[in-house]
Amino acid sequence: MSHRSEHQAIQSQNGQAQREQRMCQDLLDSPNSKQRFKGISKDIKELEKSPSCSFYDIVLQTFKMIKTVPQKIHWRIYLELADLAKRESKFSFAASMFKIVVSI
Repeated sequence: MSHRSEHQAIQSQNGQAQREQRMCQDLLDSPNSKQRFKGISKDIKELEKSPSCSFYDIVLQTFKMIKTVPQKIHWRIYLELADLAKRESKFSFAASMFKIVVSI
């Protein structure tokens, strides 16, 4: 391996290590993020209990709320929606939410 190739390989490894470190950092929830997620989760559950809210009303309200929370907890909200969709027998919607979570 030439000197240049070795240098590129080391840079690639360093870049990957930095990306992995950023991903780990993103997965760590701050107390504020945890609290915000709990609030949205509670709001979703309250909407579920409301007889006037359909599944799609809940999804619409949740997507409006998701804009107000840090992006690093969006995946948890998508999981909540996937779980709700499964309970409501909306399996294609649940699958879509799981695909979003996996792609994040």
